[in-house]
Amino acid sequence: MAPLTRFRGTSDHIPTQLMVDYYTQRAGAGLIISEGIPVVPQGVGYPNVPGMW
Repeated sequence: MAPLTRFRGTSDHIPTQLMVDYYTQRAGAGLIISEGIPVVPQGVGYPNVPGMW
């Protein structure tokens, strides 16, 4: 699946409820890996991308 939640984080790069809803709706398909997540603030390429650091 395409990473369709790319611009749906906050300006502080925190995931939102909208992202939870997106993947909850698709949970019946099994394990879905579709997001690339920046692991350092310098690795963010777009605004509002959720990150993990």
